[in-house]
Amino acid sequence: MTFLNALMLLGLAAVAVPLVIHLFHRQRVSTVDFSSVIFIRNHHLQRSRALRLRELLLLLLRTLIVLFLVLAFSRPVVEGLAGSLIGSSLEQRSVFTIVLDNSYSMEAGRYGVTPFAAAKVEAGRIIDAMGAGDEGLILVSAEPPDALPPVPTTRMETLRELLADLEASERSGDIAGALDLARQKLAGIVAADKRIYLLSDLQRSDWQQMAESTPSSSQSQPGPQLYLYVYEPESVDNASIDAVTVSEGLLIRDQPEQFVATVTNRNNAAMNAREVSLVINGEKRGSRQVTIEADGTGTVQFNVLIDTPGRYVGYVELDEDDIAADNRRYFTLAVPDAFGVTAVGRTESRYFIEQVLKPSGGLVTPVDLRTASADVLNSDLYDAGVLIVDGGVELTPARLSSLERYISSGGGVLMFLGGGLDPAHYGNRFFSDVFGCSVRSRRGVPDEKQTFLRIDQVDYEHPVFRFAGRAADGLPTDAARFYASFAVDAGRGAQVIARFADGTPAILEGRAGSGRALLVATDVSTGWSDLALRSVFVPFMHRSVRYLHPSVAVAEGGHLAGKPVAQPITRFPANDELYLEYPSGDVETVKHRLGRNGITVAIPDTRQPGVYLLRDVDFVAQAFAVNPDTRESDLERFTPAQASGLLGGDANVVLMHPGDSADVPPGGTFSAAGRYEIWKSLILLVVALLLVEYWFSGSRARAGSNVARTPV
Repeated sequence: MTFLNALMLLGLAAVAVPLVIHLFHRQRVSTVDFSSVIFIRNHHLQRSRALRLRELLLLLLRTLIVLFLVLAFSRPVVEGLAGSLIGSSLEQRSVFTIVLDNSYSMEAGRYGVTPFAAAKVEAGRIIDAMGAGDEGLILVSAEPPDALPPVPTTRMETLRELLADLEASERSGDIAGALDLARQKLAGIVAADKRIYLLSDLQRSDWQQMAESTPSSSQSQPGPQLYLYVYEPESVDNASIDAVTVSEGLLIRDQPEQFVATVTNRNNAAMNAREVSLVINGEKRGSRQVTIEADGTGTVQFNVLIDTPGRYVGYVELDEDDIAADNRRYFTLAVPDAFGVTAVGRTESRYFIEQVLKPSGGLVTPVDLRTASADVLNSDLYDAGVLIVDGGVELTPARLSSLERYISSGGGVLMFLGGGLDPAHYGNRFFSDVFGCSVRSRRGVPDEKQTFLRIDQVDYEHPVFRFAGRAADGLPTDAARFYASFAVDAGRGAQVIARFADGTPAILEGRAGSGRALLVATDVSTGWSDLALRSVFVPFMHRSVRYLHPSVAVAEGGHLAGKPVAQPITRFPANDELYLEYPSGDVETVKHRLGRNGITVAIPDTRQPGVYLLRDVDFVAQAFAVNPDTRESDLERFTPAQASGLLGGDANVVLMHPGDSADVPPGGTFSAAGRYEIWKSLILLVVALLLVEYWFSGSRARAGSNVARTPV
């Protein structure tokens, strides 16, 4: 049994009203003074038993009247023979939702022969099969799922027009979110026949969230009948660009930037001589050919000289194949006039930092170096560029919290650990939240220099250690001696880029919000190590400044199409007006908010891949790139049986084939019997019970009158 107006079932609480009234009246006992009751005692006992039975029958009748009346208003529907005997067969309207998978894997193919094109044809057949009075909508599954129109409509012509305008997106799909939205759209509609038509290629990443999540209440409870149409692309030739990074040299001027693109071959056969191009600010700056084995990954490198400071946007593009959405990867790159650096610490440490970052003579990284006392860490930091914190700075919880907020707002921090770290603060959340580690203890005695550790393991693929034109084994990273250091425990997910000879972390990278940080487990002071006296200290500091600086980070891959973005703003326009320019060129005003991590702007609509600009009339405050999620490029699929199991099994899912009738699935097994509404029968039953209740009430009144007239 189902109910077309289930909300009326809340009225079942009224069933308790007759019982409450009955119990209330039982407490009202009258006492009558009489000289002797010996003459009426036996007669009264017989009458009281009869009245008590009559009252219980009246209570039952009144309870059933309320119960059946509430059920009638909830419009119950039953199936089978019982429904045909007591119900009325009415022509029920259908309310339907077509969930159309428009993720970019559905566009696999050429010359218009794609799963998406076939799914659109099938969706048109479903709309054509609907009758007068039926209503429905189309829901697309690409993130974020969207309903067209927002509410179901009876105008099938409107649905046909919306369907004709639909195109496959450049985003991944969210089947779980689309089905939840479909059920929400149908939940508030009174109809016996509710249907969801799901048309998908069953691409694994689109369905993975449903497979990994706990079934929601809407999935576990019986809901609308779901019809599943499966589309499989034919032989597909595809490769995807999964990442773009910049690996610059020693940051000496007139040195080329190295743009490195990661390409994945999605085929079962080798990919030969595919062309990959680099475009910067609309100008093609290079072209390469790449050959990759089946299901393999390779890289393509472009050496480009960028000698003018400014903001650069561009993309790396792969030549045409059967899926176009993953052939282009966008990035942004800002090159400032000078790299802002703020050094906080003692005089000795600042001396080494100044000598390294601002040496006399030669063409080196332009650095605007400022020094500050530790007091700057007692409040929020703004526009500090790369903040270098000497190990002698006292790291109180308040200062660590200030550093975390600065990193979260997009800043860069290079932190050395030294005597300023009190043992009471080893377990501060700053280390676990930013670096995924904890400080265990201090090893060695500063200034004694009796024992020491060396760096034994280095990640030479990390940008801080990846030097252009230098072999990895030629870098003297193991020459430095560390007389005192901290034992650091790296948790799961911590990124360790260098280790001491005993295996403990020496340098870790951390992230919080949109900023980055490096943690060195020793101090710059010569009493702790001779790192500052070694030649490796010069390139390490220059590379760290470039890598951590908030204005020059390559903004690529961090934002996925369809996902909302919260973008930090380091430079805010004076007139407080900020505009968002979409990749299409459309511009709209956006609002900002001030939180614990600084000023951020929320951008909910990132459906279109490309470069987004946050700007004033005169300058660009921030730029960020949005790219497709290339997990969608992997055409590994769920089987129809697996998908059916995720959707609730054979009881709730009917597996369809393109061209089947939208009304009756294969074999005509949709329903063994019709559906019947029984509210009319319930109303008639309520009327009959009212008559019986009226007769019993009158009978009781007559009985009470006879008792009053009985002679004593």
